[in-house]
Amino acid sequence: MSITKPATAGILLKVMAIALVLLGAFLMFSGTEEVGPEGANGKKVGWFTPWDITINKDGTSGVFGIVIGRTIVNSAMRTLNMEPEISVFKSRAGGFTVEAYFGRVRVAGLTGTLIANLEAGDAWLAEAEKTAVKRENAQNGAIKIILSSVSYRSAMLMTITALTYIPSVNLDADMVRGRFGEPVEKITLNDNSEQWLYPDKGLLVAINKKGKEIFEYVRPADFDKIAQQLARELR
Repeated sequence: MSITKPATAGILLKVMAIALVLLGAFLMFSGTEEVGPEGANGKKVGWFTPWDITINKDGTSGVFGIVIGRTIVNSAMRTLNMEPEISVFKSRAGGFTVEAYFGRVRVAGLTGTLIANLEAGDAWLAEAEKTAVKRENAQNGAIKIILSSVSYRSAMLMTITALTYIPSVNLDADMVRGRFGEPVEKITLNDNSEQWLYPDKGLLVAINKKGKEIFEYVRPADFDKIAQQLARELR
């Protein structure tokens, strides 16, 4: 009978401990095994890929570990392990948009920019504008309102109503079609770009021949409103 020496036994225990840690990390970050709501086929979906969208019975949809129409910013921050920059944008027409900019995130081997739209009431918007730290010029003549610490903290409790994901690399039309299928409708934006519409997924994809593709995720119940707004902008 062979007897393991104490020093050798200690080394074996350390190796076993490291192996358990690596196994735990693999299970934690394996996208296809991520715990989340069930998809239409009853299978757990890969939360942390841009391709897998969960449609829930209450009309919400989930992607990147975020349930659109239910998840608040603070929960998304914990899921993504990234603190967002939250700002208010006021258009030249006087309309407001509240955005949580998570910046560059890496999901399913892809690096891209993730931005969330937030649900804010009129009273909060008025107070945020009144107590703003400063204002900056933004695109299309809009004004970017930098929030006070009080407004920022309250914005962390707001519900995410839409997500925009912009991959760092160009994804061609064939790749998008392979992941999501043929779109229900294609809208020509200009000579170089089209908008592909997937109403049942709550997804709009801007296909750009000379630039980055843009993925917009909304609740399927809100899709018609978004599509109608897009149609008005193109008139």
